[in-house]
Amino acid sequence: GYISSDFCKSRPEKLFKKYKVIKIKNPSKPRLLFTAPYDFFKDDLKEFINVNYEVTYAYQAPKKVIQSLLTENQILFTSTCPTYLIDGDLLKKSSIQTIATPSTGTTHIDMLYMKRNNIKVITIKKSPVIEKIHASSEFSFTLLLSMIKKLPLVLNNAQFGGWRENENQLRSQELIGKKIGLIGYGRIGKKMAKYSNAFGMDVHVFDPYVKANESWLTIHDSKDELLKTCEIISLHYHLNEKTKNSFTKKDFSLMQDQSYFLNTARAELVDEKAMLDALKSKKIKAAAVDVISNEHIQDKWNHPIIKFARENSNLIVSSHVAGLTIESESKAAFDIFKQLIYLK
Repeated sequence: GYISSDFCKSRPEKLFKKYKVIKIKNPSKPRLLFTAPYDFFKDDLKEFINVNYEVTYAYQAPKKVIQSLLTENQILFTSTCPTYLIDGDLLKKSSIQTIATPSTGTTHIDMLYMKRNNIKVITIKKSPVIEKIHASSEFSFTLLLSMIKKLPLVLNNAQFGGWRENENQLRSQELIGKKIGLIGYGRIGKKMAKYSNAFGMDVHVFDPYVKANESWLTIHDSKDELLKTCEIISLHYHLNEKTKNSFTKKDFSLMQDQSYFLNTARAELVDEKAMLDALKSKKIKAAAVDVISNEHIQDKWNHPIIKFARENSNLIVSSHVAGLTIESESKAAFDIFKQLIYLK
């Protein structure tokens, strides 16, 4: 059978835990609706939440349940990747005054609606804690390795009884000596540069807003120059109105033939159709992404990116899990609660 609740209709039910709504009474404290995962939190963080808030835990609850709970809470602590958009439709009957998201990105939140309705949004984007979070950087390099080494194809081959009968399909390339071009040299870009350098790669960077001083880097003054030079292109810059759809059909055409493309930043940075066209035409050898557009939609099975990855071995898609570690999520949650206390 398939799941019947309205948060997922395309995956086997056995993969999901049934949601529970748990309420901790604390009448004198601010009312908090917590829809993020929390089972892995250490006891001191759990105790802090329960002591300082009248909290309702509703992780993985469907949209209709969340809507009903929003009417009785002041603060929404959301997961970083809910299966619904946090917008006017969700909040129209709510009493929410503050939305807290333990993430740097806010594509799951209608920021314009929040501004118009004076709803405060708290993130970790400008917090010092992000320098102590390594999950996204580590996963980005893991995804890079998986793409270059054809890891999903290799693992599936063995799991289904194959071995080395199809060596030509399983043969991969080495990272050492490859030119990797990092677009964006912020927190994650810098760590990716260090990992790449440690693997013997030739590291190139384009970021007009950051000065890079490492002697082993090659700095480019234009994105076009970097695209033409490097065999691997990896995106590590923020999404805003200026950067939305900034990696275009033209950019893919400028990339080297049979090069590689990695995006663990935001899907909205990229023209996804242009990426699929480049993969179909073999202009680029492979791509790996941890993000897709409209992630809140229920029917991901038929999303063009998911569908192409299912039918072709040159596109790897992971389910926006780069930051999904016990350490990173705990650090982010702690920081968000510090910011909430400051608001008081």
